[in-house]
Amino acid sequence: MTLHSNERKFLCLICSKKFRQKSQLRLHQLRHENIKKWSCSSCNSKFLTKGDLQRHSRIHSGERPYGCDLCYKTFTRQQSLNEHKNRFHYFVKPYGCSDCSKKFVEMSSCYKHIKIHKKQNQSTDNEANDKCDQEAMFQTATSSQSQQENVN
Repeated sequence: MTLHSNERKFLCLICSKKFRQKSQLRLHQLRHENIKKWSCSSCNSKFLTKGDLQRHSRIHSGERPYGCDLCYKTFTRQQSLNEHKNRFHYFVKPYGCSDCSKKFVEMSSCYKHIKIHKKQNQSTDNEANDKCDQEAMFQTATSSQSQQENVN
């Protein structure tokens, strides 16, 4: 059965991302189409899914349904509670950088960190390209100069 399989056979034709279930692909495609049919009655913000609207509505209502059983803190999202527990109670860092051994509690922090590596690689590549360009310019200038000397 595909539900418990890790096989991702549903392909987004726009960005090539793959999904396990057709319903996940359809929801993803709506993000590309930017169709937001759920509106907030308090501020008129629009959302793709009813769940997105419900999470947003907690900003206005002050509802914080996810409470930490280890301390007094409450949260508007389950993910925020999980990250809180991992960071402050369990010290778990599940997100790791593929370029170095650094680990992170939050996926967003890991992404920010990975961008540093990408920028470093790009600047190294750019420096290498600049060096190649300088060498090519020197060779071109040198060959032009020797050609002129041969003509004279």
